[in-house]
Amino acid sequence: QKLRREVAVWYRLDHPNVVPLFGITYDFGTSLSMVSPWLPNGTLDSYLKSGVPGRNAFRPLLQDTANGLAYLHSQDVIHGDLHPANILITDDGRAQLTDFGLSLIIPEFEGTSYMTSSSVRGGAVRWAAPEVFLPRSNSDTALNVSAMSDVYSFGGVIYQVLCGEVPFSSLHHDIRIIMAVTNGARPQRPPVISAVNWAFINRCWDSVPASRPSLVEICEFLQHRFENRWIRP
Repeated sequence: QKLRREVAVWYRLDHPNVVPLFGITYDFGTSLSMVSPWLPNGTLDSYLKSGVPGRNAFRPLLQDTANGLAYLHSQDVIHGDLHPANILITDDGRAQLTDFGLSLIIPEFEGTSYMTSSSVRGGAVRWAAPEVFLPRSNSDTALNVSAMSDVYSFGGVIYQVLCGEVPFSSLHHDIRIIMAVTNGARPQRPPVISAVNWAFINRCWDSVPASRPSLVEICEFLQHRFENRWIRP
């Protein structure tokens, strides 16, 4: 039933920065499989490591991601599992969101146990907002997943695109990352990230969800104030 809800959410989405769902099939075994396009450039993570995109590609890749996220939110959908492994790259080097591990129709599911049916996946805690790990006041199980937790995760995507490292790269166990984040710790500024970009990343990482920038603000920043250059140590 929950998988059907995921399929229903994904199938109705139509945006150039969201991977389309072609349909579902049982042809690959007894389990239901979802069919989407094959994107040979792989994930944003692997694409960056390949060295194919130059630094001039960083801004459009981040803009694509922000535009896809803004579209999801306009459709009352929370991604809930945003990180570079869930961003795929098309043949022409554009970013598309996929793998909505915690995707939710906001009005129907916010604050219900469905929000924890897929907990934050192993490894993805590096990008997750601190409130995600705290129980809601009216529930012992529901996660505090929201549009603003997606914004927090987007801050981690900017961080990784700009410096080439995952957030909290020195921490190797999820529980240590969770403890650090919920206690207010954030990654240190790498020398290659400019002060302007770093200040905006930290706005995305604000401990108070309501204080984080909106997707409109994020898109405006990427268009007009984002510094697409190396900062020498």
